[in-house]
Amino acid sequence: ELKGGWREGPNLYAAMVGDPGAKKTPAMKLALRGVHLIQSNLSAQYRASKADFDEEYALWEKSPKKDRGAPPVTPKFAHLWTSDSTTEALAAMLSESKGLVLFRDELVGWVKSMDAYRSGGKGADRQHYLSMWSRSPIKIDRKSSPAPIIVDRPCLSVVGGIQPDVLPELVEHASRDDGFIDRLLFAYPDIGPDRWTEGGVDEATQVAVERLFAAMYALQGADMPSGDVVPRVARFGGEARTLWHEWYDENAEEHRDDNMASSLRGTWAKLPSQ
Repeated sequence: ELKGGWREGPNLYAAMVGDPGAKKTPAMKLALRGVHLIQSNLSAQYRASKADFDEEYALWEKSPKKDRGAPPVTPKFAHLWTSDSTTEALAAMLSESKGLVLFRDELVGWVKSMDAYRSGGKGADRQHYLSMWSRSPIKIDRKSSPAPIIVDRPCLSVVGGIQPDVLPELVEHASRDDGFIDRLLFAYPDIGPDRWTEGGVDEATQVAVERLFAAMYALQGADMPSGDVVPRVARFGGEARTLWHEWYDENAEEHRDDNMASSLRGTWAKLPSQ
């Protein structure tokens, strides 16, 4: 919470820019290792729960109808990341999860896929992604079901790679008009010359990161008297608030500068939320 009425969630849409062979995918795979490990554990838990359910359901079906109670509850698969899904499927996953990571090796493919399955290629996919970035509620109505999918506080992060030569193609498909491209954070690291080195990522460091991710995933929301579970709110300490004030004013001054490129003004306007 920055101040009364202004809260931000941990949603980020991020792109790593690099030429072919820049090792974007191995770097992102390493960064997502903690997420993949949690998902593997969740998958194992689901398989065990599903096996128990199948056994209980078989016994329930065999029992006389007059002796049957309520059928056993079907276990739900807990999603933490996905690599490809429709907006409807994504919304369904978000409605049952604490948050999701959408990972794509090539982000241009993600943008191109929006509304790909709609009649005439027209739909609301991009608008939903805009809403999810800002954690605004989304509601998806389905012909196949009378009940819509409603996600009050969608928590989605998107990460992927992109080659410098296809950046213009990303801008073309994303469209500047709706500010979609301004919501992407770009990292374009200078990887330097490719030379062999024995240096690597320390295993103890990787384990520490995995434990941190696991501890964060284990955090629970705040229980309300109504029975609802809501996100916990973090607020600035004194020194952090001072740093925030300084940064905010500096960013606002840059944004107002007459020398600021018009193509960057939208990005700078989104930075306080980032």
